[in-house]
Amino acid sequence: VNGIRDSIVASARASNVTLEEGAISLITIASQGREDGSIRILSQLITVAREWYGLLEGGPMILDGEKARSILFSTYISMIPMFISWISKHDAEKVFNFLRVLNQQEHSISDFVKSVAYELDRVYRFHVERQLGADEYSVEATKNWSKDKLEEVISTLTGAFDGTYKSSYTASKLAFSKTIDIVKS
Repeated sequence: VNGIRDSIVASARASNVTLEEGAISLITIASQGREDGSIRILSQLITVAREWYGLLEGGPMILDGEKARSILFSTYISMIPMFISWISKHDAEKVFNFLRVLNQQEHSISDFVKSVAYELDRVYRFHVERQLGADEYSVEATKNWSKDKLEEVISTLTGAFDGTYKSSYTASKLAFSKTIDIVKS
């Protein structure tokens, strides 16, 4: 792990970036401890951070844990259509591995679940009202779901955080387990 940490820090320095410990930790977790993955993630974080925060290419930058977490979470949000396809395919292993990574990186699980529910609501509105706004991939992944099934999935996800469980991670795993079962039926 120290070798990976040293590589991340050296690569950041070469880009005129100072990393705080929180960012190093998140990069290591996101790469699942693989050096090549951590350097790739670092490069993506630097590119996005420079754009988001209006920093000059090559200029000095400090990347802290909060900035890294925010950028990584936005990347995960863009994966919602793929996540919905995993639910459609009943691929519990990918669903739960993805949730585990979000949890390990201390992202808001409840925000992610809400974002999935919002996307499924856009899909529902597309099917029922022909309203635009849903991602094409999400529409395709759910094309065989009935209106009732879609409503039941949305209801399950929106009801996940009713206060029954203290842990949003536990609530989300249960909600997605139920969701996969609903889609299977």
